[in-house]
Amino acid sequence: MRGIRRAGFALGMICAAVLMSSCASGGSAAPVDADSAGDVIAEMDPITLRASVPFPETGTPGTLLATWTEEVEKRTDGKVTFELYHNASLIPGAESFSGLASGLADVGFFAASNQPNELPLANWLNQLTVPMTNLGYPMANLAGYPASVGAYMTSEPILEEIRSQNIEPLLYMYSSPFIMVCAEPVATPEDATGKTIRTGGEPWVSEVEALGMTNVFLPTPELYEALQRGVIDCAYLAADNVATLGVTEVTTATGLVDGGASSGAQIGFNKDSWDALPAEVQQIMRESAGVAHAAFMRDTFRVYQAAIEAGQAANHTFTPTEELNAVIHEQRGGMLKELLASPTSGIDDPEGIKDQYEAYVTEWVDFVESELKIDAVDPATASVDQLIEVYSAGGDDIDWDTYAEQFEKFLAELGN
Repeated sequence: MRGIRRAGFALGMICAAVLMSSCASGGSAAPVDADSAGDVIAEMDPITLRASVPFPETGTPGTLLATWTEEVEKRTDGKVTFELYHNASLIPGAESFSGLASGLADVGFFAASNQPNELPLANWLNQLTVPMTNLGYPMANLAGYPASVGAYMTSEPILEEIRSQNIEPLLYMYSSPFIMVCAEPVATPEDATGKTIRTGGEPWVSEVEALGMTNVFLPTPELYEALQRGVIDCAYLAADNVATLGVTEVTTATGLVDGGASSGAQIGFNKDSWDALPAEVQQIMRESAGVAHAAFMRDTFRVYQAAIEAGQAANHTFTPTEELNAVIHEQRGGMLKELLASPTSGIDDPEGIKDQYEAYVTEWVDFVESELKIDAVDPATASVDQLIEVYSAGGDDIDWDTYAEQFEKFLAELGN
């Protein structure tokens, strides 16, 4: 039998048989010698791990997972392979977190915004990164993504909270900004008042409520029909969802608002399975994350392009967003003050986390401007035509190899 039970048994046998290897008991594995890692890989028996995400293979989470698993398989000379399950074919989307924690999959998806009770500290950090990354497009992605990864990887209380749920964090996702699609154009707070809108939780609930809208939570698979039947007026979505869910077919207007970043969604490891891996294999898996993160960001730019094309193909009205963005940005300023003044219990040094995040942002803004030669468009002042133009570029002018190399170096520094 392949999958979690066979994988768990095989991993246990590796730990028992390979005396030169240290199987981790939790936390980050110490760096291991490359020759030692090669010896361990050469002597270990092949293992197969099950990986599950509730998204299509063609979406950005699918790209993240596929790139990472391919890189791990290559760096382990095929000794570690994966069975990939997309579209919730192994674990229902609503049960992704519990399914990963219980071991139904070795590798799987979870999001802090979906688990505010189980992951209150991670959800606090998720909300904190949004008002601190008003960098415009595409800078908020290119700099905000690694800064968010750095914040998660270096915040011990948050790492401990996730591990306490029997999950080892590994791969991170980030996408900014959220986009609004509506049955009718919404260009001003007056247009927005009284409209019902679906979001994925905080920080987006607070943003749409500041606009006078009423939040409605719906599982993603129900979104298309809800818009089609008029159950909701609008949806606040990552560009990936706008591009892949067909929601432009049942709406008439796209608002390229500066909606809060999607931060805190992750692909993690069942901790029992993770702890059974040799430290050498763990290190290979962590080192493979840089390439995967860069591939995720490259595809994120492509889905923003695809979201614009989907709206254009559906003859959408692209509404001005300056007035909506003014309200959203004012709300974010208040949210930042509140998060720092009244942090979730367990966050003992909120200012320290903020300062560290700002340092990561500054480091990456400098890199993007000096090495990638990329400038940002400010959605607070940009016209609709300017936003359509920058989103439609699709990241074709970005040196993704250089970005991936820098991401790998950054992750290595965080791990030391």
